Amino acid sequence: MQKWLLISCLFFISACTEHATDVNEDYKARLNSVLGDAPDRPVLKNTRIPVVSKLESQFQISILELGSLGHCKLSNLVAKRNNQLGKTQVASERLKYQIQFIKLANDCLKDPLTRNESLKATLKNAAVEKQQNLMNEFNYMLFNEAELKGLLQLTSDFLPTDNNKYSSASALEALHELIYIRERINKLEISLIQTSSITESLEKLHQNRFIRQLLSSAQLQIAYNQQFTSWISSFDYMNLVCREGKSKKRAADSKYDFQ
Repeated sequence: MQKWLLISCLFFISACTEHATDVNEDYKARLNSVLGDAPDRPVLKNTRIPVVSKLESQFQISILELGSLGHCKLSNLVAKRNNQLGKTQVASERLKYQIQFIKLANDCLKDPLTRNESLKATLKNAAVEKQQNLMNEFNYMLFNEAELKGLLQLTSDFLPTDNNKYSSASALEALHELIYIRERINKLEISLIQTSSITESLEKLHQNRFIRQLLSSAQLQIAYNQQFTSWISSFDYMNLVCREGKSKKRAADSKYDFQ
């Protein structure tokens, strides 16, 4: 019980200093005067970022077949994807392409001018393939796009205790939108995804320090809490504070009224 009371004190002194490190180190210094043998400052380790493979389509069409789809918006999308610039797409543009392909392929299949049955079968299979791989494409973006990959890298730039010194609104809006997109992918509701919102979300996260500061501060606090719990748990209160002949019986017999 005592150790949890000691740990809870941490949150009452947090308003007195600027950063989480200062709060914890001040708390540690106070504990050290009683417990001794204070542990070193925790060393944070970056989360290992998963490796997500980039999947390639098993379906292809010829230039002549693409030309026969001139009545469909899909033809322009595929043509742009296959030019030299399109082949060097960053992860987010790649995800946007997959989403747009699924939408436009379905529109093209419904168009009465799309008459080539073999080509229609290829388009249908390609759209199904891309829909099945879309969650992988989302994860590929998550762990490869610069604005998102950087969020998982811990920093020594922690959140200040004064919330007026940072802005979280735009970063949280961006994350909320990305979560929404992931949910639509998971539920196969591709038609509800606006690809422009992917770009807008990344723009909001560009050079935004809040998420990295938040994650780093949370990791630091968890490390300190675990360290303090272990440190305090090793302290023998009854024998070191209430030693034999030092009022142990009196302390045990003392009663307090809940009034």
